[in-house]
Amino acid sequence: MGRARIALTALTVLALSACGAEEPDTGASTPSPSPTTASPEPSPTPASPSPSEPALPAAVDGTDLEACYDGSCEVEVRAPLDIEFDPDTGIASMTIEQITAEGLELKGTTVSGGEFESRMYASDGGLAKGVISNNGVTFEVAVLGVLDGVAVLRIEML
Repeated sequence: MGRARIALTALTVLALSACGAEEPDTGASTPSPSPTTASPEPSPTPASPSPSEPALPAAVDGTDLEACYDGSCEVEVRAPLDIEFDPDTGIASMTIEQITAEGLELKGTTVSGGEFESRMYASDGGLAKGVISNNGVTFEVAVLGVLDGVAVLRIEML
């Protein structure tokens, strides 16, 4: 019996020591799961326009067509629309008839009854600018940008 007790004790010692022993590194390891805590998901940020997306320049006078009354303005416009002027400018009215991807078409009358018409087109990103002179009235019209049926227009008396 003495031998059986010694053998049993030796096996118990070996079994206990094996529980605490490290296994040799074979290069493949199984990651142990680490405790995780739930973190709030970040709120989505609003998408910003990509640098390649076209944009209109900001019009100094916004969409306020009354700013044109004195003959000098920079406004964002949609066609068709009429712009009224102070009779002292010599222009009675101007009508923006059509806005396309290339530019715009306008017509107008002077206070003396003269008529003018202009088609102003520019290549992508370009500026369309023209001087209109009729019955002693001279002014410059510039199309600063066109996008999706909207144009930024600058009018200046010369």
